[in-house]
Amino acid sequence: MQKKLLTLAVAGALAAPGLALAQVEVYGTIHMSLNRMKYDDATGGIPSVSKFDVASHASNVGVRARENLGGGQTAWMQVETN
Repeated sequence: MQKKLLTLAVAGALAAPGLALAQVEVYGTIHMSLNRMKYDDATGGIPSVSKFDVASHASNVGVRARENLGGGQTAWMQVETN
């Protein structure tokens, strides 16, 4: 078990410098809105209240990377969240 772990660690250490040269792109879209709500009592017993809110509507952000491995092969990765 330790030999497998050691082999994996060495492979990761050797691959890390190659990943540092990858083309990294940060992307995303921001859909934000500032909302104002006014609540008041139609009967006049309670004073009106105004509230503000910031809302995100389907915003997303992500990171993607590409690296040409040679021989017509390309490695890529992508992580995105919303």
